[in-house]
Amino acid sequence: MNKKKRIDNERKFDEWIEINNSGRIYRLKIIGKFKGYAIYEKEVDKGENTIKFTQFIYDEDNTLK
Repeated sequence: MNKKKRIDNERKFDEWIEINNSGRIYRLKIIGKFKGYAIYEKEVDKGENTIKFTQFIYDEDNTLK
């Protein structure tokens, strides 16, 4: 495990969950300037190497775009 990467990820993202002892999923919610919001998810392995990064965009009606 790369402790520096883990500390950086924990600082940058609001929340995270452990994935069956094989890594983590970090989540960050950003409120839009006018309406809507975005959720960013970063999935990492045990070594804190990024496996997948996903961006979800929602409008003011909470509809995923």
